[in-house]
Amino acid sequence: MTDAHTTSAVSADSGDPTARKVIALSASEELRDGPDLAATISSMVGFDVQVDVEARALENLGSTFFGPPTDEPAPVCSIVELWLSGEAALTDVGFIDGLRDTFGWIWVGAVRQTIQLSPGRSTASGLLHVGLLHRRAGTSRQEFDTHWNTKHAPLVLSRAPRFTAYVTNVVLGDDGFWDGVVEQWYPSIEAFEQHRDASYTTKQDVATDIPRFLSYVQSYRTTVADCPEVS
Repeated sequence: MTDAHTTSAVSADSGDPTARKVIALSASEELRDGPDLAATISSMVGFDVQVDVEARALENLGSTFFGPPTDEPAPVCSIVELWLSGEAALTDVGFIDGLRDTFGWIWVGAVRQTIQLSPGRSTASGLLHVGLLHRRAGTSRQEFDTHWNTKHAPLVLSRAPRFTAYVTNVVLGDDGFWDGVVEQWYPSIEAFEQHRDASYTTKQDVATDIPRFLSYVQSYRTTVADCPEVS
């Protein structure tokens, strides 16, 4: 069995195009050590697999409704990202349920990651913004995916964003309330706040587009998040 190890969130799957990404959300503020998590998951699988892990505590920034109110999930306290290499079946329903039951995570979903913007250089510190997304009522997962990745993301990138990296994660399969997870890395808290404020003032086209594919967002941030270089 290969050694389990940790890796960075942006670049984790860049070395292996076949790696599967899984995102888990936890109500606990306690973070298990990355190598410990990876080793436990590897032992669950029982055959040759490489598990890369990134776990971060999250600060809740609140939630926003962009359509009629829906059921509002409880806030989370941490996010765990896994990259699994070596076996396509690792992201099937049984494995996802096993992760949820073993670690007590409140939500687990296999996702398809798209790196919309890669950082041009290594950044030792900064801020990671995480958004948990629920699609617009009456919109299919495929319609949500298409609008986000081919319309909204290019629009955001065309409006001089302050972030240095931008990743979209679309949930695969019917894994509950969440349809996507957005990740944006900023060089500082000030850059994040400037980007957020501009979204409501000088970037009305971006703000207007959000309700076209989203109905609800929970927002979080970390105070420090490595943003590594992507080859």
